[in-house]
Amino acid sequence: MATKNYDKEKNKNVRRIVMIVIAIIIILLLTRSCAKEFNWTIGRLFGTSSEHDITDKNDDVIILNKNLKFDTKEATISLDDVDYKVSYTFSLINPTDFTCTTSDASVATCYVEDGYVVLNPKQVGEISVFVQTKTNNKLYKASMKVIVDDVARSLNLSSRNGTIVLSKTNKKILTYNLNNIDGDVIVSSSDESLATVTVKNGVITVIGKKTGNCKITVSVIDKNTNKMFKIVYNLKIVADVEDLGGNYDGSVDVPITPSPKPTTTPVPTDKPVEPTPTDEPVKPTPTPSDPDEPTIEKDNNNYLNSIKISDGVLSPEFNKNIFNYNVNVENNINKISVNIKKDSNKATIKYIFNNKVVKSLNDLSLNVGDN
Repeated sequence: MATKNYDKEKNKNVRRIVMIVIAIIIILLLTRSCAKEFNWTIGRLFGTSSEHDITDKNDDVIILNKNLKFDTKEATISLDDVDYKVSYTFSLINPTDFTCTTSDASVATCYVEDGYVVLNPKQVGEISVFVQTKTNNKLYKASMKVIVDDVARSLNLSSRNGTIVLSKTNKKILTYNLNNIDGDVIVSSSDESLATVTVKNGVITVIGKKTGNCKITVSVIDKNTNKMFKIVYNLKIVADVEDLGGNYDGSVDVPITPSPKPTTTPVPTDKPVEPTPTDEPVKPTPTPSDPDEPTIEKDNNNYLNSIKISDGVLSPEFNKNIFNYNVNVENNINKISVNIKKDSNKATIKYIFNNKVVKSLNDLSLNVGDN
């Protein structure tokens, strides 16, 4: 009997072990099959679940628009908005890096740089843009809608550089143009002790106070795209023309009414000098040409002294012995001004644009491509 009882006890232990093994296998199977729901439940307990999606590939939980968000839900940009930046924020996560994708790369592509998703539009269309990061075995993802249209937007200024000569004027007038931008223009001076600036009715007025260099910033935020457009105008203020070394450009200066300068008169003597009477009137000195045409002293210096442009970079760098130059400007620049100075005061300059003689090269209209 003792032997029989021992065998029964041994069989019970074996059955217990087999049942424990089976229970462990069942638990493992249940755990794997319910891993998605388990992870989602844990996420909900810790407040990280909002809108969510679960991938079938690696059982990662995607937390959408919760701890990682775009700062705007929708944006409209144009094909001219190259490198358009969209900001995003995150909280309660410790991300390592961010990546971005678009729902249609033929409409726009993107990359992440310095806390922004940078968009490069390719063609007109509507897409979804995603930025994401993976941390704590969860994939956090933000989405937004982007509409790409073909409307060009730009802020244009009549010039980018200028000078105020205080002996001639204390004022500079600038004009601007908003191309498909809806917003209020804001102007500011980098140093109001040198110059102040105001804007009214499409005209920017700069008042110079004392000599120095400062920057005038013109900016506007488009209400449709929430994008800022900005142009910086470089201003130089001098006391007199001689301070410029012959590089004065007064094309847009508004003169102040100058004080009348005294005329030079001869110093009086004790006795006035009276003309000596003659029997015959004095004959005018004969001139070799038409008496109405002034005599011009000519020389052989037909070189230019400088070429300045309102936008872009002159290539190659100016040299009076080089006679051909190229200038590349951005696609949103639709006008350009060219200021040319001659090397000799006795020379004259003729301007030809589009096979026509023009008075100046200010605000020349540009087309896309070669001009």
